[in-house]
Amino acid sequence: MLEFVGTVAICAACLWLARYLWNFWRFRQSINAVEALASAVKAKADFVAASAGHDAAEKTYFIAICLKSLANSLSYGKVANPLIAGTQLEVLDGMIGSPGDMAFYMDRPVDSLTDMRLGLVRARESFVLLHRAMGSNPII
Repeated sequence: MLEFVGTVAICAACLWLARYLWNFWRFRQSINAVEALASAVKAKADFVAASAGHDAAEKTYFIAICLKSLANSLSYGKVANPLIAGTQLEVLDGMIGSPGDMAFYMDRPVDSLTDMRLGLVRARESFVLLHRAMGSNPII
């Protein structure tokens, strides 16, 4: 009987560990999706700046900075500046809501970005939870 209880306890611990590792892997995937999009947006901004000047690329650089800052906040587990968290969330929502923009920045067809959009949705959820956990006013 004691062996059975020990076996069940070990199985339960292994299942808990597997679930923890799976959730951590999904969390890292969401951060990687935001970082990949941020670097693609920055590359487009660099191209626009080289072609048409820095003033033409100002908005695109702003989007890249917001996405990179959001990815850093998720990586380090703290919101760097709660005052701009709403703006970061608006930029992320804009990317989630417009697959055409994502396809433009990533230079890929919209159909191939399903996993990345799912990662961005998970990153949004994690960012909102992180913001709330830090005791800041809730952002929606």
